[in-house]
Amino acid sequence: MTKTLYNSGLHCCIITNKIFLNERERQRVKCVNEGYTRLRDHLPSAVAEKRLSKVETLRAAIGYIKYLQDLLSRSPTGVGAGVGEVTQDDFPDITLSPTPPPTHPSPAPTYTHSSPCISLFHQH
Repeated sequence: MTKTLYNSGLHCCIITNKIFLNERERQRVKCVNEGYTRLRDHLPSAVAEKRLSKVETLRAAIGYIKYLQDLLSRSPTGVGAGVGEVTQDDFPDITLSPTPPPTHPSPAPTYTHSSPCISLFHQH
């Protein structure tokens, strides 16, 4: 048999702490998702034609960074030379699996400098 403490002070404190932890986790997940959305927004449109999963987004970002590094290393001035249209062929190591469309449309996120997530991305 287990005892349940119904001391109003302790019980209230436990519930309040759980609510706080749940809200903090929701905010953390929201920030992570905003980060992935922002990362997707910086990928070439050839790669981001469909909604990418988190793993696909990371792989595409890595491939794009490697592509840009290669472009810079081939450029005699380091900037601008040899820049052309980016296609899926520029990322041979990225295989995109079909992702079903979301069941309900969600509004596009808005980014403001006051967002707690933005401050997380700019920390050094």
